[in-house]
This record gives sequence, structure tokens and C-alpha cells, in this order.
Amino acid sequence: MDTKDKLSLSVARGRVLVRGLLWAVGAVLVGFGVLTVVSGLDFKPTGVSNRLVEYSIAAVLIPFGAGAIWCAVTAVRWMLLAAWPGAVGVFVGADALVLRLGPWGTRRLEWDSLDVRYWFEHDPDELEGLVEAFLPEEVQRAQFLPQIRCPGESDSINRMLLRTTGRSEQEAADALRDALASRRRDCDEGSEADDEGEGAEA
Repeated sequence: MDTKDKLSLSVARGRVLVRGLLWAVGAVLVGFGVLTVVSGLDFKPTGVSNRLVEYSIAAVLIPFGAGAIWCAVTAVRWMLLAAWPGAVGVFVGADALVLRLGPWGTRRLEWDSLDVRYWFEHDPDELEGLVEAFLPEEVQRAQFLPQIRCPGESDSINRMLLRTTGRSEQEAADALRDALASRRRDCDEGSEADDEGEGAEA
């Protein structure tokens, strides 16, 4: 991490710990159910049965066992994030937005690759059925993060950082408002300069 990057939105360790415990409870419940059923199966063939029913039940239980393992791994990662040494969260640098998330890895997103816009700045055709798009401009600025998108990412970056830090949208908006506003001003000034340059050439 660049030493110039500033922690703007820290991970809510208590909330991600609770999330990890919930995943752990899910893993225990599903795993216990699978083990209980499997322990009652008898796979030894007899003269009257080749135990196809037991093997069929075991095959059906495989996805549930895999799900229990996945829940357990996810639980461990969330709990590790809650206990991770050092600062974890969203860092703002001069050139990039950095998500430093311990066991979930580190993502460095260059500002030049990000599209940062509020809902009211989007094309209306993109907002069909979206309730937030009809809120007043001042409400969107005060209570919501702008949509932060990066080429190649199916999910918006703002949703990603809310999910991984355990923060509410209002908390994230308050913490990142100045940094994102500064970035948006830089983009607007760059666009105006480009427009002026094209007009001069014409």
C-alpha cells in the first residue's frame, strides 16, 4: 500500500465479526444435518440389497456438504477480517481508490478507470424501476454514495465496499464524500478542458 493512501472508511470490525458468526452457524447447522444423515446410512451390501438407496442419498448430500464447507470458509474469512492486524478498509490516494480487506485481498482501482456518478446524472433509460433515481438531487448527495463503476466489474464498486466493510450507505457517504467530490471535480474540469480544446481546433 502506498504510504500516501489515507484510510477514509474503516471496516466495522464488530459487524463483520457478527457476519462471520452467522456464516459459522449456517455451516454448523448444514454440516450437522449432513453428518447426521450420513451416519445413519449403512453402505455394506447384503444378500437382499446392494445399497443403491444409501448411495443415492449420499450423492444427494454432496452439494449440501460442499455448501457447509463453503459457509465455514466464508465464516473464517469474515472473522479473520474482524481480527486483522493493522488498518483495513477503503483508502483514498491521489491516483487510486484502494480496498485493503485483509483475507479478502487488496484491490487498487485507478481513478482514471472509474466512472463516478449519482443516479440523477445517469441516462433515464438506465434507471427504469429504480426508486433512488427519483429522489431529489440534494438527498442523493447527502445520503447515498454515487455509483462507482469500473470496466470489467459486473458489480458496482460502491456496493462491493459496503458489503466488505460492513458500513451503512450513510456512513460510507459521509466518510468518502469529500474524496469522491474532489475526484468528480477533476473529471469535470478535464472534460471541460477537452471540450475547449476541440472547440479551438474547430
